[in-house]
Amino acid sequence: MDTERKWQVHKFGGTSVANADRYKQVAKILVDDKKKQIQDARKRPTAVVVSAMSKVTDGLVELVQLATKEAKSEKSTYEQRWRDLKQKHFDAIADLKSVVSGHPKQGLFDKLKSTIEDDFDNILHFLKSIWLSRSCSEQLAELIMGHGEVWSAQLLNAYLNCLTDTTSWNIQWLDAREVLTLKDTSDNTQKNSGPIIDWTISSQKLDQWLAATADTDTGASAEPDILVITGFVCSTHDGLAATLKRNGSDFSASIFGKLLHASVVNIWTDVDGVYSADPRKVHDAVMLSEMTYMEAVELAYFGAKVIHPRTIEPIISSKIPLILRNTFNVSCPGTLIRPPREDEIQGAVPTHIRLNQIIKGFSTVDNLALLNVEGTGMIGVPGVAERLFGAVRAAEISVVLISQASSEHSICFAVPSSQAVRARKTVEEAFYRELREGQIQEVEVLDHVCIVAAVGDNMRHTCGVAAKFCLAMGRANVNIRAIAQGSSERNMSVVIDQADAQRALQAVHREFFTSSLMSSPVINGQTHTVTGHNALSPLLDMHSASPVPFALHDKEQDAREKEENRVAIAKMQNQVGKELAIAVVCSDLSSMSDLLKQKLARLSPSTVKVIVNLSDCTMMIDVLDLHTFNDNTKTAFNESSFSRQFTSTCSECSHIIIDCSRRDANVDFLWNLCPTHGVSIIDQFAFVGL
Repeated sequence: MDTERKWQVHKFGGTSVANADRYKQVAKILVDDKKKQIQDARKRPTAVVVSAMSKVTDGLVELVQLATKEAKSEKSTYEQRWRDLKQKHFDAIADLKSVVSGHPKQGLFDKLKSTIEDDFDNILHFLKSIWLSRSCSEQLAELIMGHGEVWSAQLLNAYLNCLTDTTSWNIQWLDAREVLTLKDTSDNTQKNSGPIIDWTISSQKLDQWLAATADTDTGASAEPDILVITGFVCSTHDGLAATLKRNGSDFSASIFGKLLHASVVNIWTDVDGVYSADPRKVHDAVMLSEMTYMEAVELAYFGAKVIHPRTIEPIISSKIPLILRNTFNVSCPGTLIRPPREDEIQGAVPTHIRLNQIIKGFSTVDNLALLNVEGTGMIGVPGVAERLFGAVRAAEISVVLISQASSEHSICFAVPSSQAVRARKTVEEAFYRELREGQIQEVEVLDHVCIVAAVGDNMRHTCGVAAKFCLAMGRANVNIRAIAQGSSERNMSVVIDQADAQRALQAVHREFFTSSLMSSPVINGQTHTVTGHNALSPLLDMHSASPVPFALHDKEQDAREKEENRVAIAKMQNQVGKELAIAVVCSDLSSMSDLLKQKLARLSPSTVKVIVNLSDCTMMIDVLDLHTFNDNTKTAFNESSFSRQFTSTCSECSHIIIDCSRRDANVDFLWNLCPTHGVSIIDQFAFVGL
C-alpha cells in the first residue's frame, strides 16, 4: 500500500444507522464530503466503518440468551424476537430501495435481501441447537453476534452505489473478518487483556484484499473511493469468526485507521463531542474543542462514555488525530483528540493560563467500595502489596484506584461494589495468619462510594491545583475518603461518598470552569472586567493581593487592557460597603450556614438588599437584622410575580449569592433570569471562602 496516500476513516455508531432515514443521513455526509474533496482537488480514499443498526447486537445476544434459558416445551419467544429482527432489516431494505427505484444497481438490494434471509435461516438453526442443548459456546455466540455489522455494511454499500452522485465512484464493502486477525492468546499470558491484534498478518491481508479489488480492465486504483467496512467483527488466528467485544466498532475504526495509514479518524455518534463533565449532572458543562490522547484515555477510563479507552490505542503510535462528531449536528466541529505538541511533551507551563485550561474535564466512577487494609505488621515489611494485589488479581477482581500512606501502616483500594464481598474474603484469606496474630488489625469495607477524577495535561508543574480541587470539595461539604495522583500529574482522583457525587462534581467544575467564565460585575450600569484568581475578592476587599500560580487573563492581553483592569479593580474596592448591593438566595433560611450569616453580617447593613427564601417562596426586602432576618417587607412570589419583584428590587443589585450546587426549578429560573438584568451570580461557597 502507498503509505503516502492518506486515507480518511469515518465510523458511524448504532444510533447513526438506526433505520433507513439514518442511513440516508450518513450517505449524505459521505457524499458531501467526497464532493468537497473533489472540488478542492484533494480527493482521498475514504473508509467507512459501521456498527449494526441500533439495538440489533443486543437483540442477537438476547436471542442466544432466550434460546439457552427457555424450557424445551417452549420456543416461541426467541422465534418471535428472531422474526422481529429479520423484519427490521427487510423494512430498511424496502425503504432504501424505494428511494433509488430505477437505478441500474438497485439489484444490489434484492441480492442483499436474499443474503440476509439465508443468514437468518442459519441463525435460526443455531438457536434451535442451542435450545436443545441448553448451552452455547463463546465461539458460536460471537458468530451470531457479529451478523449485525455485516448486514449494516452491506446496506450502506448498496445505497451508496445506487445514488446519482456516486455513479462514477468505486464503492465497495469489506467484511473485516477477511483481513482483521487476532493473535493467538491460548497460552493465557494475555487472558485478561482483551482482543490483541496481529498487526503484521492483518496488514498483509488488507494489502492483498485491496490488490485483488483492482479493476484490471480499466486500470482503476486498488483503493476504492469509498470502502464500507464492518465494525466489531474479526477472525481468530485460525480463521474462526470472532468479535472485538463490546464497544468494538470504535476500536475497529482506529484499527483500520492505523492499517490504512489514515490522516484522520472521525467517530460519528449522537453527541457533539467530549464535555468538561457529564451534562446530565453539570448543567453548565462545556464542550471541549481539543484534548490530547492521554487526556481522552483518562477521561474515558474514569466514566466519560463518549469514547472507549481502547479506541485510542492503535492511533497513538501513528499519531493519527481522532475527531468526535455528531451525525445529527454536522455543523458542529466536534472534539479533536490529538497527539501532544512538543511543548506539552516537555512539560512546559504557559506563563498565563486560564483555570479552564488547567483541567480538561471531570468525570466520576460510581458504585464502588473502598477496602482498607491496616496494621502495624505491614510497616517496613517487603512484599505486602505484592501479596495483596496478587491475591486480588488471582480472584479476577478489578482494582480501580490504589492509595497508600508513606508510613506503610495502611493501604486502601477501590473495587466495584458488586465485587466488594469477594474482595474482602480474598484479602482475609491471603492475610489469615497476620489477622489472627494481630499484625493486621482489620480489613475494612466502606461501601457506597465513588471516584471523582480531574484530568488535564496542564496540571503538570502547575502549583496549587490540588489545593483548589480539595478546597472546592470542602466548600461543598464533601469529605474525601482517599486520594491518589500519579507522577504524571495528569489525573487526580478522590474517593467520596456516593451520595455526595453530584454536589462534588458540580463544585469542582464550578471552581475551574464556571468561576473563570463568570459574568463581569455591573456597577452603576457599567460592566467591568476583573482579573486574578477570584473576581469577587476585590469587590469584598478580601486581600486579593496575594500571588496565585495562574491568571485568568490571556497572555496576548496587551498593556492597555491590563491598565484598564487595574483601574477598574481599584474603583470597585473604593465602592465596597457604599454602592455595592447584594441579594441572597437560599433554599431555606434555617439551613443557611453560620459562615454565610457571619460573612453577610460583616458587610454594611445597606449592602444586603434582598433575601429570597425558596422553601416558602418569600422575599425579604430591606433586611434590617442579618442575624434574625427581620425585614420591613416580606412578600410571597411565584415565577411571574418574582420576575416583577426582581425587576424592581433585585435588578438594583450588582450580585446575587446563590447555592449553585443545589439545582432545582427555582434555582434554574433565577440562573436564567439574572443575566437578562445584568446581575452577576456568586456561588455561596465561593463567597464564604473569600
